[in-house]
Amino acid sequence: MMHAEKPAEVLQWFVAECNNRGRSETFYDGLRQLHFDTVLDTAQALELLIETAGADRCVFGTEGPGVGAAKHLKTGKPMDDVNICIDGFDWLGAADKNTVFEDNAKRLFRSSVDARGEKASPAGI
Repeated sequence: MMHAEKPAEVLQWFVAECNNRGRSETFYDGLRQLHFDTVLDTAQALELLIETAGADRCVFGTEGPGVGAAKHLKTGKPMDDVNICIDGFDWLGAADKNTVFEDNAKRLFRSSVDARGEKASPAGI
């Protein structure tokens, strides 16, 4: 999984890989082969990530405790409390939110445990 805070490095790497291997795919095609965590500092950055990469390529993550010890001056909430931010995206449907919060991690890590720690049926993965 690639950390999304360095998109220029991702772009440089992918362009170099395409040139070296003679690929005809676009940058977007290559982007769709990666997964990104949601450890970003602003709602705008999260929105750009999800809209660009797609909810199916974004995996929920925090830096907790990281900067989470610091409180946002306006909200009083931990600064890396990105789940509140993602939940607040009206444009992102419930299924896509669940994809970011749970489904992508279960698929990547081949887990059958749901967000509550309960064993899910194999068909539920």
